[in-house]
Amino acid sequence: MNTRYTLRAVALASVCLAPLAANAQESDFDVGSTAAVAPAAPAIYDNEAELGIRTQSQTSGVFGRYNGQVSAGAFVFGNFKLQSRDDWKSGNTQYFSLVGKNLDFGDGNNAIGPESSLAFKIGNQGKWGVKVGYDAISWAQSTQFSSPFDRKDALPSAVAANANINANLTPMFMGLRRDIGTVSGQFIENDLTFTGAIRHEHKEGEIEQSIRTAGVFPESVNYDTDRYDAGVAYNTKKLQAQLGYSLSNFTDNQLADNVFVPGITTGPYAYSLPPSNQAHSLTANVGYNVSPATRLNANFVYGLQLQNSPFPQNTSRGLTPVQSGELAMGPNGLGAVVNTYYGNVSATTRPMAGLDARISYTIDKRQDERSVLPSRALYGDWGANTVTGDAHSSMPVSWTIQTAKAEAGYKVLDSTKVSAGVTYVDTMREYSFVDHQAELSEWAKVKTQFSSKIDGMLGYTHGVRTSNAEVANSSGLIGFSGPGSNGAVDYNMAGSNMPYYEAGRVQDAVKSRAGYAPSDDIQLGLNGKFTYDKYTIQGNDTGMLNDYTLTFGPDITFAPNKAVTAHLFYNYEQVYHLSQNLSNGSTHQDYTTDSTADTTHVAGVDVDWKVDEKLKLHAGYTFMEGDTTFTDLNSQPGAFNNNNVASPIPGINMQSQSLVLGGSYELMPNITWYGSYGLDYMKSNDWAFSNPTGYDASINNGASLTDTAPSYLVSSFRTSVKVKW
Repeated sequence: MNTRYTLRAVALASVCLAPLAANAQESDFDVGSTAAVAPAAPAIYDNEAELGIRTQSQTSGVFGRYNGQVSAGAFVFGNFKLQSRDDWKSGNTQYFSLVGKNLDFGDGNNAIGPESSLAFKIGNQGKWGVKVGYDAISWAQSTQFSSPFDRKDALPSAVAANANINANLTPMFMGLRRDIGTVSGQFIENDLTFTGAIRHEHKEGEIEQSIRTAGVFPESVNYDTDRYDAGVAYNTKKLQAQLGYSLSNFTDNQLADNVFVPGITTGPYAYSLPPSNQAHSLTANVGYNVSPATRLNANFVYGLQLQNSPFPQNTSRGLTPVQSGELAMGPNGLGAVVNTYYGNVSATTRPMAGLDARISYTIDKRQDERSVLPSRALYGDWGANTVTGDAHSSMPVSWTIQTAKAEAGYKVLDSTKVSAGVTYVDTMREYSFVDHQAELSEWAKVKTQFSSKIDGMLGYTHGVRTSNAEVANSSGLIGFSGPGSNGAVDYNMAGSNMPYYEAGRVQDAVKSRAGYAPSDDIQLGLNGKFTYDKYTIQGNDTGMLNDYTLTFGPDITFAPNKAVTAHLFYNYEQVYHLSQNLSNGSTHQDYTTDSTADTTHVAGVDVDWKVDEKLKLHAGYTFMEGDTTFTDLNSQPGAFNNNNVASPIPGINMQSQSLVLGGSYELMPNITWYGSYGLDYMKSNDWAFSNPTGYDASINNGASLTDTAPSYLVSSFRTSVKVKW
C-alpha cells in the first residue's frame, strides 16, 4: 500500500516556530513544551475494487439499446483499478495501471460484459509508454422481432408458396455487438516522439431490414475492421511538426443475404451487404510560433480509398443475361478508386491588448475515378411470378469544396467582448443536381458581464448560398450532369427531390444566453437559438422550401445550504420542414406542399444532499415528450390516380420518464457502500410498427413487420461495495 502524507504541516511549523524561538525569552511561551499534534492528512489510495448486484424487472431492447442492459433478472457487475508509480523522491518515473469498467456478467442477449472495458498501461513518464485495451459496445434494436426467415436466411416452403406465412414466424433478438482490441505505444527521444497503434474490431449480429419485394427480414452483420497507425512528431518551443500514416481495412465476412419474395417460387435472390474496402491516409501537420502573439498552422491529408468487392449476381426468369449482369453491378469486382485531398492553413494573432484575429483557408477534394456503372434495381411481379428490374446508373460523385474564413474579437471594455467574422464556401460537384455553389456568411457576437451578478451573450448569423440552375432535359425534369456536359442531362432523375444541401438558400440564425446570480446560492440561466432556412428551387422541381429550428430553456441551480444542491432544467425544441413533393409520378405539374414538425419537451430536477461526512443521497427525475405531426397544406389540381391521392397521416407521440434514487455510505475510510433504485417508463405510438394488411402479396408489401411500437416500464436496483487500498 502506498499512503502519502502532505509536508505542508511540517513546512508551516518550521516557518512559524523560527521567530517564536528567537523571542522565547521575551514572553511566557515555552518553545520546549509539548506542542499540539497536527491532524494527519487524509490518505490517498492507489487501488480500488467494486463488486455489486443489479436487478431488472423487464426484458426490453429499447431500454437496453445503448447500455447493454436488455434482459430481466439479477446480474453481477464489478469495477477495479490497480496502479503504481515511482515515489516522487526516487528520481524515477515508471508507472503502470490496470483498469476494468462495467464488468457485467450474465446478460444472455449480448453475452458477457456487453459494455465492459479493460485498459492496461505501462511505461516511463517522458520516455516510453505502452497501452493495451479492450472495449465491448452493444446495441439492441428489439427483442420482439419475428420473421419467416431464420438466421441462415432459410425460408419454409409454405412461405415461398405464400401459404399460411404468419404461422411460420421465428422470434429472434435484433442487435449488434462490437468487440474492440487495441495496442499502442510511444517512444520519446529528445524532441522526437514515435507512435504506433493497432486496432481490431469485430462487429456481429442482426438488424431489422426491409425492401419492397421481400418485406422485413433480418440483415446479417459480420464485419471485421483493422486499423494500423504510425507517426513521428517533432516538438520544440518554436516549431511543432507531425507525420502520420493510417491504414483501415474493412472486411464483410458475408457477401449477401438470401432473400425470398413471398408468392414467387423462383429464388432466393441475393441482397448485397456492405462491400469490403480499404482506406489509406497520409497526414502532415506543422505549427510555428512566429512570436508569443502569432502562430501559423498547416495541415494536409491525402487519402486513397479502394473497393473491389464483387457484388452477388442474381438469375431470374424475368431478367436477360445482360440485365442480370447489371444487377450484379460488376460480378468481377467494382474496381473503385477514390482519391481525397484535404489541406488547411491558418494564422492566429493578438496584435494588441484586447484584440485577437484568425484567418484560414481549407480545401476538401474528393475524386471518384470510376466510370459510370450501369446497375439494375430489383423488384417483384407477383402476377407473373417473376422478379425484374429497372435500369439505373451508379455515379462517380466527386466534389471540391474551398472555404475561407476571417474573424476577429476585441474587448471594448474589460467586461465586454465583440466578435465578428465572415466565411466564404465555394463548392464544385460532378454528377449532381447542381454543379456549382457559392455561400457567403457573416456573423457577429457580443459577450458581456453587466455586473458581478449578470452576464449575457447575443449572436447573429446571416448566410446566402447561390446555386447554378439545375440541369434539365426537354421535359423539364431535373437530372445528373456529367463533367463538361454544358447543361445537358446525361442521366435523368425524374421524380427525385432536389437535395436541400444543393439548393440555393438564405439562412438567418440568432443565438443568445443570459445568466443571473443574485447570490452565491442561486444561479439562473436561459439559453435560446433560432435558425431559419429558405431554399430556392426551380418552379417544376421538388424539394425543401423552408425549415426552422427553435430551441430555448431555463436552467436553475439552487443551494439552500452547504449540504444541499438542487438543479432544475427545461428545454424546448421544434424542428419544422416545409417541402414540395410530387403527387403523380407521370408529371411535374401535380404536387403537394407538405410540412413536418418535430416538437420535444425535456424537463428534470436533480438533488444532492450531503447528510454528513459519511452519508450522501441523490434523487433525480427527467420527463421527455416528443411529437411528430404531418400536414398536407395544399394539393394542386391534376391527374391524380388512386395510389397518389394524399391522405392524412397520423402523428407520432413518444413519452419517457425516469426516476432515480441513490446514495452512498462510508463504512470505513477505505470502504464505501453504494445503492440506487431506478424506475424508467417509455411509450410510443409509432404507426410504422403496425401492419394491418399482414402478408397480403397483392398489396405489394411483402412480409409484414411483427415488431411492436417501443414501450417499457422497467424498475432496476443496484447495490455494490467499493474497497480502496
